[in-house]
Amino acid sequence: MEKILVIAGSNCSHSINQWFAQEIAKNDNVDFLDTRKADAPYYSIDIQEKEGIVPKIIELYNKIHSYKKLIIVTPEYNGYVSSFFKSITDWLSRYERFYLENIDVVIVSVTPGARAGASVRESLSKMLSFTNANILGDYGIGDFDNTKDYSKDITNILAMFDK
Repeated sequence: MEKILVIAGSNCSHSINQWFAQEIAKNDNVDFLDTRKADAPYYSIDIQEKEGIVPKIIELYNKIHSYKKLIIVTPEYNGYVSSFFKSITDWLSRYERFYLENIDVVIVSVTPGARAGASVRESLSKMLSFTNANILGDYGIGDFDNTKDYSKDITNILAMFDK
C-alpha cells in the first residue's frame, strides 16, 4: 500500500488541526510532516531575490514529492487559509510552479464552528488548482470536541484515496 503524507496548515502548537493531522498519522500507512519546521520567513519577492529559495522549503518540497498522496489539514482563519500556510505554499510555488503535480490531495478542516471550515476548504481547493494538484475532495469536521472519537472520520478521509 502506497504511503500517504499528512501535513497541517497551522503553526500553532496547540492547534486542533495539528492534533488531528497527528491522529491521522497514527495509521500505519500515513506519515506526518511538521510544516512548522520549514522555518521560512513570510514569502516576499524581495527576500527571494536577495537570498534565494529558503533551504528548508526545498527540503519540504523534496519530502512532499517522495509521496503521491497528500492530506492537508488546515484551520480556517476568517474564511481563508492561515497566513503561515499561504506563505509556505507561496514559497513552494516559487521553487516549482506546479509543486503538487501528479499528487492526489485531500483537504481537511477541523473547526469549532458548525460549517466545518467550508470556506477554507473551497478557497484552498481553488488555490491549489494553480499547482496542478489532483484534488480528490475535501472533508470538514465542525463542532470539534476533543473528547469525541474521530476514528470514523479518519477512515472516511483515508477512503477518499480509494475512489
